[in-house]
Amino acid sequence: MSEAKVYVIHENLEWTQHLVKWLEELEVPYELWDLSSGILDLQSSPPQGIFTIACLPLLTQEDIVMRQNLQSK
Repeated sequence: MSEAKVYVIHENLEWTQHLVKWLEELEVPYELWDLSSGILDLQSSPPQGIFTIACLPLLTQEDIVMRQNLQSK
């Protein structure tokens, strides 16, 4: 049996950057699943692991700092 890992489902590699960085810092095994082509094998059993969807963050760290700076003025 293969090692369990996190499967990151995404349609845009850029959206995975924050999650991949975090997984690598924690040394969590992961695999990226690019579904931009819309292909997913629903006939086979899924591998053992945790599945998550990478989404574009609503606010970046720069957005948060900028808002804090504006509020402090």
